[in-house]
Amino acid sequence: MSPPYLFIDGNKIYLIVAQRCIEVPSPVELSTRYYRCNGFIIYRGLLQNVLRGELLVDISRFAGETWEIAGKDFQQFFSGHARNTNSITAKRAEFMQFKQFKPQEYNKKRNYKNKQNMVSDIEREVFTIEREVLDIEREVFDIEREVFDIEREVLNIEREVFMSEVYGRNVTEFEFIS
Repeated sequence: MSPPYLFIDGNKIYLIVAQRCIEVPSPVELSTRYYRCNGFIIYRGLLQNVLRGELLVDISRFAGETWEIAGKDFQQFFSGHARNTNSITAKRAEFMQFKQFKPQEYNKKRNYKNKQNMVSDIEREVFTIEREVLDIEREVFDIEREVFDIEREVLNIEREVFMSEVYGRNVTEFEFIS
């Protein structure tokens, strides 16, 4: 088994292992995948993404064996890459905001020693819901009445304009019966 090594082409870095060429993502790209990591975790993750289903051996075991035979420079590169990834992740975590967990406030526990208390509580809840429905229906009725009044005013204005145009008189001369 040959040791893995890195190949640099311009500003892209490639990992050569098991006759495969794997592009090493930047720390910015890796910071979205890993919260806290070390060099070996990044190396093993790259191998798992590419070699999944191709190798007959366990990929983690293969990654461990190739990591051990790799040179110190190789391991230091991935360790530095992990440090950069962790620092980017830490900077992002400063700006992340999580919803605070607010425990729900409950009334006192209901004690249903007899069925009568349970039925009365259920009836009270049903009555409360029905009252809310009636309030909503009353609001809808009020809105519909306002719409009707507006439509009636528009019709009166249109009728006055029509009458003044047809007869050529001022609107104040007519008497309208509503």
